[in-house]
Amino acid sequence: LHLNSQGQVIDLELATKNFSYAENTLRDLWNRDPLFGKLVATCYIDKNINSFR
Repeated sequence: LHLNSQGQVIDLELATKNFSYAENTLRDLWNRDPLFGKLVATCYIDKNINSFR
């Protein structure tokens, strides 16, 4: 678990991995399935920026 009961990040490494996994999963879905009939091209940009701080 990476969040406490107030929704605050308590495990930064796990939160970062979870965010990356969700981002990659959405990217794969959007690349495969059109949105409103339009193709979507996405890519993952790996930056060492911590958005949880």
